[in-house]
Amino acid sequence: MMPSNSVGEISSIKCTYKWVIKNFCAGCKSVGEVMKSPVFTKLDSGYLRKWRLRLFPKGNKDECKDYVSIFLCNLNNVDLKADAYFSILDNKGLETFYEFLPNHVFNHNTYSGFSTFVKRECIEDKDWNMLCDDKLAIVCKISLITPNEHIANEETEKKETSTKVYRPKIYPASLMIQRKYTESKQLLADLEQMMDEQEFSDIELTVEDKTLRAHKSILGKRSRVFAAMFRNDMCEKRENKVKIVDVRHEVLQEMLRYMYTGKVNGIETMTDELLIAADKYSLDGLKGMCGEVLANDVNKSNAMDRLKFAVLHRVDVLRAKVIEFVVESACDIVDNPEFQQLPANVICEVCSVFAADKKK
Repeated sequence: MMPSNSVGEISSIKCTYKWVIKNFCAGCKSVGEVMKSPVFTKLDSGYLRKWRLRLFPKGNKDECKDYVSIFLCNLNNVDLKADAYFSILDNKGLETFYEFLPNHVFNHNTYSGFSTFVKRECIEDKDWNMLCDDKLAIVCKISLITPNEHIANEETEKKETSTKVYRPKIYPASLMIQRKYTESKQLLADLEQMMDEQEFSDIELTVEDKTLRAHKSILGKRSRVFAAMFRNDMCEKRENKVKIVDVRHEVLQEMLRYMYTGKVNGIETMTDELLIAADKYSLDGLKGMCGEVLANDVNKSNAMDRLKFAVLHRVDVLRAKVIEFVVESACDIVDNPEFQQLPANVICEVCSVFAADKKK
């Protein structure tokens, strides 16, 4: 199969090279299709050493179709010995999955690397935050061990165009991360199934004339409010029934999903209601999650409502974001009667942020 044209951009710092691949998910559709990085170089004792990365998003062969394969190509006319390190950056720039080729001979005009570098599902799963606008960032670090010497090897001279897949000793870090990912994903699936099934449940939640079954141990562990109900001699403890008021059935379902799995479906459609429920039942993580969603949608028309909402429900992330927005848009907002009716401590906080901003 013919290789694709070069894609992405290469930048280097010392011996570290970063390759940003655009349209990763859409780039290659079949096993064996390859993405090639631009050639990157390093000047070594007067010699310009050339390298290139090859990435197979669907694996380089059928046995590896569930994996991303990665290889480093030695484009020089001599064999080179080096340590090579490969890693993937998440969208915060942190190295997540990585592998290491120590003290390895890179034969000239061939490539070495890992057919099972990382499971593709680990990269595509949104919970892992590996992709940003369908861009994948890969880092390659190369440290030449014998940079000035041709590595004599009669066998390699006979294999000028062969493909070498290195099988290293076990370096379990990346494999452990992937295994933990798989186990965590299965655990969350099991917990979500527990929420949907009634078997082994021991508490009944009634809302809007509908009933949801749950497990005391999970509700009590996740929420101080539920823990107090079950710990003290209250009717909820005696009857194993809890009547939920001021919360819609769909909102309660997603609140329970968060308590069981840490995730929420359709959070954008019920953010305000879900945050209020999270505040009522002391679910700080869910409250923060909702606060971040609201903080990403602050504008002149809703800033005052969002700020009052943040103050009322003690949502620090939303409060800080709105105050930052108010400072940036002060000319359009400070004369608003709603702003002038804010609590004095909130106005003082806005003024403090404004003053600090002016000092920069």
